Amino acid sequence: MVSRHARWGASIAPELRDWVDNRLVNAHVRSVEPMVLGTLLNAGVLVLCLGSELPGWATVLLATMFVVASGHRYWMVRGVERRRRDPASMIFAFQANSIGLGVGFGTFCAQAFPILGPDARLVLAVSAVTQIAAAAYTVRTLPRSAVLFIAPVTAGLALGLMSLASLAALGASLLLFAAAGMLIRMVFNAHDLFVSRVLREREVKANIRTIKLLLNEFEESGSDWLFELDREGRMLHVSDRFAEAAGRLPEQLNGHPFSALFEPGTGRDCIADCVTRHTPFRDQAVIVATTDGQRWWSIGGRPAYASERDPVAFRGVICDITHRKAAESRVSHMAHYDSLTGLPNRSLFNSALSRQLDEREVPARVALMLVDVDHFKAVNDVYGHPVGDSFLREVAARMEATVAASGLGGDSPLVARLGGDEFAVIVSGEDAADHAIRLSELLRE
Repeated sequence: MVSRHARWGASIAPELRDWVDNRLVNAHVRSVEPMVLGTLLNAGVLVLCLGSELPGWATVLLATMFVVASGHRYWMVRGVERRRRDPASMIFAFQANSIGLGVGFGTFCAQAFPILGPDARLVLAVSAVTQIAAAAYTVRTLPRSAVLFIAPVTAGLALGLMSLASLAALGASLLLFAAAGMLIRMVFNAHDLFVSRVLREREVKANIRTIKLLLNEFEESGSDWLFELDREGRMLHVSDRFAEAAGRLPEQLNGHPFSALFEPGTGRDCIADCVTRHTPFRDQAVIVATTDGQRWWSIGGRPAYASERDPVAFRGVICDITHRKAAESRVSHMAHYDSLTGLPNRSLFNSALSRQLDEREVPARVALMLVDVDHFKAVNDVYGHPVGDSFLREVAARMEATVAASGLGGDSPLVARLGGDEFAVIVSGEDAADHAIRLSELLRE
């Protein structure tokens, strides 16, 4: 709806007046050809039906008036004249054309109506009303031009009707004025709606340009990069930074399936599913094989509305989280492995022991060996802690190598450091107890 304040003239900033006028003229230009054809058709019907009841000069004058007015309007929009004139002068020329044809046709209606027969009057009235309605539609973006045609034609037809001096003719004149008034109001409303729409479109386009500039700046200087996909999940408009991060050339990636970049995994499956179902996703971690080795990417995206002019159906952001993943891996390793020897610590040992006890199947058994280094305190006291640490690392390495080389302890024997000079070994299987005894003998050697 148009606001009360804008109903009779949309508010247009002075600096935008020429741009808006150009849009108004262009919108009318698209309607000129059917308008001219309709005007000439009306002229032909009038000449054919009224020619026998009018003087020859009047018929020629009527036809000439319609042909000249239609030719002038067509010449303005199709010839060199349109390129030569600015929008304001074009609007003025359209107004002059409308008032010229409107006054001429209105005068003809007022003068001819009383002398015509009933059938000819009906044709003239229908022709006039048709032209009034057509002008309200085809010239709606130029409301003053429409009014300058509608008003004189309405007045001329009403005068012709009232010349009949009958109650029916007077009622028809009142209805004609009411209908013309409503059409004029609708023309101004349509004009204001059109102006409001083109101003909104201009603002939206300006916002889109601003957003694109910001995105380009982000793409060029940010630590992340953007991606765009079509309806089939193929990459579009791949930037140089994106291609460099993927270790390929942009032309190699354009049209390439997006999910094919990633190693198989839940993140890749989720992304492929969301792109297929056109649903948003976020923080999906995937592995990408590049020329620099494997990289971790975190990806988020949401659907876009693709069209013939813009095939982009999905947009999103990619962030390289390789360093974060490496840090998380180090933290996880520190939480489960002894920092001195690299063996599993007490926490991982407890978890592994509980898991093997819970998952074992009869007749499988689990055996636990606790190993303590004799006289370790004396080593620390005599040679110092650095030597003691080296001694523990050597003990851990020999224990792990001995267990691995023995082939004993089932499918997954575990050597762990519980703390200080305390170590433990978990062995499993049907012969777990025998394996533990044999391993103890090997470790003592």
